[in-house]
Amino acid sequence: MRDILFRGKSVDTGEWVYGWYCRQSFGRWPLKSAIVPREDAENGYIHPTEVYPDTVGQFTDLNDTNGRRVFEGDILRIAKTSDSLGTYYYPPAQYPANVVVKWDLCAWMWEAIGKDKYYLTFPEAWCHYESEIIGNIHDNPELMKGDKHDA
Repeated sequence: MRDILFRGKSVDTGEWVYGWYCRQSFGRWPLKSAIVPREDAENGYIHPTEVYPDTVGQFTDLNDTNGRRVFEGDILRIAKTSDSLGTYYYPPAQYPANVVVKWDLCAWMWEAIGKDKYYLTFPEAWCHYESEIIGNIHDNPELMKGDKHDA
């Protein structure tokens, strides 16, 4: 069964908060984005933490080669492995390549960083690549600017 988990950056502390995503009113204020930490909810507490809406990302239910959870908005460095399987691109991809994890076209995708944009629906080919989280679009925007081969 897929693990449903979200993360977002706290408005108060700027720290990442992990749990269930919700939108709620805070008193008289309009609807805001919040994360309810899973451990709080499991213990009967509903203590939402307000988060910046543009930082909310869902867990893909996949891990990188170091065992770290991969979330929407993460930046990965991928290296083609020697099994020669997976998806091929036009123009051809050069490895290693830096990619951003996105939800697009009703699927989890990798979007290449750099001038040659291409997508890979990664759950089908994930096992054919070595991947490592090198940052995310919120904490490391500088990784989005460079050539896809720089890291």
